[in-house]
Amino acid sequence: MKRTFLEKIGFSETAPPQDKCDQVLHLSFENQIALWSLRAVLKGPDYSERVHRQFHKTLPTAAARLAFESIDTVVQTVCDYGIRSLRFNCLCQSALTEDEQKLIEFFQIAQTDTLFEIREAARAFVNPPGIDAWVNATLTFFAALETRHSESAQGMTALTLSTTIH
Repeated sequence: MKRTFLEKIGFSETAPPQDKCDQVLHLSFENQIALWSLRAVLKGPDYSERVHRQFHKTLPTAAARLAFESIDTVVQTVCDYGIRSLRFNCLCQSALTEDEQKLIEFFQIAQTDTLFEIREAARAFVNPPGIDAWVNATLTFFAALETRHSESAQGMTALTLSTTIH
């Protein structure tokens, strides 16, 4: 509450806010993976299969399944309950669209803030009936990525995923 009040009057106890990130390379590793996954799944079934294979190469089996299902749920939730369509760049673009920037801001909230704040931020993307699905999918995705430091069934680590998307 104190933080919110201080922000409203233009004072922050933390570092000054940074400019909006408008390039993929400036995103955290987790946010790069989330954006790459969404862009690829939206590109079509062949690319969706690439995402599926890559998750299974680099994450433990259960985490790979959860990560892939979470991406699908995010897309389906926007289709079913979205306030509006979201515009994504293709995989080859390093720049972020305005919608991608807002989505990355939401991902950062999902990784750092309370559930109440996450649910409130979700309202910018989906109507109330879709909030739970949107939030659960996002939190599950990032939880699944946390397992990347453990070995997958094929014995590979996150380095493989990192070099694949770069």
